[in-house]
Amino acid sequence: MSVNISKRINETEGLSGIYFKDLKSGYEINVGGDNEFHPASVIKLPLVMAIYKMASEGRADLSEKIKITYDVRVPSCGCFKAFTDEPFVSIKTLCNLAIV
Repeated sequence: MSVNISKRINETEGLSGIYFKDLKSGYEINVGGDNEFHPASVIKLPLVMAIYKMASEGRADLSEKIKITYDVRVPSCGCFKAFTDEPFVSIKTLCNLAIV
């Protein structure tokens, strides 16, 4: 399986990589995994999971609204770059937007 993954990663244009480790068996796949990558969307799922866990424990309120100011937006911030104002958005909506 790793040969197929390695081949596909190596055929991909640009800088690509994957690192996988089965924590039970110790089996690893490392193709370009030592390269430094911008996390981009990879980090969104564990962050949303952590936020929902906090909400289930009563440590976060998904209905709390946060002001999305111009200074926290980055060029790749999805739909917020289309906003001409600084909206207040619920944490639940932010989580939904992160996933979609």
